[in-house]
Amino acid sequence: AFSSDRKLMATGLGNGTIWLWRVPDMTLLSRFTFNQNWVSVAELAFSPDNQSLAAASDSGNAVRIWNLLSASMLSASTAVAARADYDRSSQAEMETALIAH
Repeated sequence: AFSSDRKLMATGLGNGTIWLWRVPDMTLLSRFTFNQNWVSVAELAFSPDNQSLAAASDSGNAVRIWNLLSASMLSASTAVAARADYDRSSQAEMETALIAH
């Protein structure tokens, strides 16, 4: 996922690790990880102000939100999108959760 100003990029891995990069020089800024119950990162979304990042699991039943300035977790939920066939509508749910924080 890219931030709205295209200055940041977040990438998710199959092991639950998320890397935050500065674009265009691809400098690694931060690394976030989930607990051992996390399977794989399926979706990433930046908040409209680019100060938070949300990630959803591939099973669609877990979402984490981080403050990018402090690199601290703001929210952890396991009841956001309880469906195994994770789809693009989760992107709107993640953005709604980001706006609420």
